[in-house]
Amino acid sequence: MKPFALSTFTKITLLSFSILFCAGKVSAQADNLCVFNQATAPYQELTLDTDITSIVFMPDSYYTVLSVLGDTYPLMGQPWLIDTINAAIYVMKNGRTYLGLDTGFAIFDCLYNDSLVTIDASSKVSYKIEGSGNQEILKIQWKNLAVATGPAGNFINIQTWLYKETGVIEFHYGPRSANNASGYTSSGPTGIYTGIWYSDYNFTAMYEKIQVKGQPPAIQIDSNLNMNVPNIFGVPDSGTVYRFVPKAVAASVAVAMNEEAWSIVPNPAKDKVTVRLPSNEKALVTIVSVTGSVVYSKEVIGLRSVEINTSELAAGQYFVRVSNSAGERVKVLSVIK
Repeated sequence: MKPFALSTFTKITLLSFSILFCAGKVSAQADNLCVFNQATAPYQELTLDTDITSIVFMPDSYYTVLSVLGDTYPLMGQPWLIDTINAAIYVMKNGRTYLGLDTGFAIFDCLYNDSLVTIDASSKVSYKIEGSGNQEILKIQWKNLAVATGPAGNFINIQTWLYKETGVIEFHYGPRSANNASGYTSSGPTGIYTGIWYSDYNFTAMYEKIQVKGQPPAIQIDSNLNMNVPNIFGVPDSGTVYRFVPKAVAASVAVAMNEEAWSIVPNPAKDKVTVRLPSNEKALVTIVSVTGSVVYSKEVIGLRSVEINTSELAAGQYFVRVSNSAGERVKVLSVIK
């Protein structure tokens, strides 16, 4: 990774957005590394988080997340050991998470705008690591900030989540002011940017780009691998989740073959669910979250059903996967509270 003296970081940041509106070289890569989907989930403000406001709001500054040193995050299609030499994660005040790599850099913009400012004592930028081991999630929060060039009294709340096990990237949108918070209703250099992209340091190749454009919730996706980056018109509703899932993870939870006689009841489930198996031969029963994390796994033999406690699972959708000698089958399970 290129050394990150402050002047170098600033130069790259400014250069990136000065060049984005010019036609760029299209990478030879035919496909994106991730797939995009839009979901809803209750927004939960971080607690017991680390406040980094005073650092990121210094002129031309950013925060290096040292708490993930030694961890490996499989972001942008490959694993990266976070060691600040070959890969490092930085937080910026403007709704941006920056992954500095030895091969280039990746940008995760949950809501990028150069003029995000604090409103009062409640405004802050912070982060928290939840979970342990491979189940860790790095959550970064921009709380109660305003777009300085937007209408009076505007405010936004947003979070970026990075999943250590799967490399899934999520943008969670929280409470905001009316009229999409920013006041922007048309495209232009002063708009707000939402999406992910990954480029080499010379801006000659774009390895990944999934950029959100249009008026939420009726958005469109620009995944053309060039340096033109469109903006979003305003801010998504509270509870909106934009999710970027590596293709390998998406494939692992795809609906599979051989829909023979098996079932999950009840569905939706609250406290427990019974998986009725297609035979009594040896089978592996797994429940996977929409982000690719395994939340339950059990090998069974000689049984035609298995009862699973779902009371501790968060509300939402999961994939129940049954694997045996005949192949793999997947059904969607909804958990309610």
